[in-house]
Amino acid sequence: MKTSLLTSLKGNMGFKAGEGFIPTEYNWAKPSSWPELRQTTPEGAIGILISDKYPVFSFSVNCEGGYKVLVGQREYALFENGQQCVINIADLADFESILINYPEALTSYSLTLLPVNENADITGFKCERSQESGTQEQGVLWVHLATDCLMERFLLSDDNDTQKVRNRDLRAVTSSSGEIKVKSIYGAFNECGELSYLPVINYGNYLSKNYCSLRNCSKLSKVTLKNFTPQDTINMFYNSQALRRVIFENSNFGSLTNAFNIFGNCPNLDMAMLDLSSGDKLERITCAGTSQKPMTGFKGLKVSSAAPFTQSAPQIDVSYTGMDKENLKSLFESLPQVSAGQKINITGSSGSADLTQEDIAIAVNKGWEVLQ
Repeated sequence: MKTSLLTSLKGNMGFKAGEGFIPTEYNWAKPSSWPELRQTTPEGAIGILISDKYPVFSFSVNCEGGYKVLVGQREYALFENGQQCVINIADLADFESILINYPEALTSYSLTLLPVNENADITGFKCERSQESGTQEQGVLWVHLATDCLMERFLLSDDNDTQKVRNRDLRAVTSSSGEIKVKSIYGAFNECGELSYLPVINYGNYLSKNYCSLRNCSKLSKVTLKNFTPQDTINMFYNSQALRRVIFENSNFGSLTNAFNIFGNCPNLDMAMLDLSSGDKLERITCAGTSQKPMTGFKGLKVSSAAPFTQSAPQIDVSYTGMDKENLKSLFESLPQVSAGQKINITGSSGSADLTQEDIAIAVNKGWEVLQ
């Protein structure tokens, strides 16, 4: 299976040896005042650190036979498979609390979610809104997964029409296995602006939608997606301004149709290229910065010569990126033949002004209008 990379690795797309910066592996360091969930969460369970900053924490867990919730070492309640748990923070006054000093002086609680039946597995976790309207802020600081079971859904934030949940203070998600095995993270970390660490996200080759899954994660610097088979990546990494490196490991873009704003306003991408030459269903892609925040670290894009590119214009947007003359020509050479006035926007890209009329004709002769 073709591997596509958006990466800092040297030698891709004609980069010269020695170019680029390869960040060292980033390991998350637990704040000293926080409890050690990685040691206290039982095998097969989920450990969560929440603060008392917001009045309610509500969620549901999918687990055959039901699940139980512990606060500290004490049982809080039992719930049926998929049943919503609503915890009013004020009701935890008699439970064990932990005083922490990061991100500020707060009272926190260590929760453990585990199967009622020891032989069952947790197959889904989802934060849910308990109030009737508006956006519900919740105080999750850290989630640790001591289970490597495949989850149908793993969700800490949501932004659909009927539910809006935010965990803006979330700092990290960790896993005993080093991976989250999940079918979907659709919207899962939307606007988790303090999130700085994620383990490998393993999609297991399940077809996935990824709308806003890591949008506005402004402190996240590295993401690895494994066995990634997306149908769409709309706003997937949009405005994740600290993002330097994304690795698509053993991934397949053959079903990808809409990549609008997969990367946008990500000014710290470092020597990145994206090879979508296997994406023969692609209708639109945007990897663009702005004149105020150009994505100079985005260096290369290739697309499939069989892709239809039938969505609204510009069907391809790499404006205000670091794509130089040679990599723009490489993109032009990979373009399909079109006949509906499709547009490609290269305004403000590093090599736009260096292109000759002969270079631009590579795209124009395939039916494209080149916006400079």
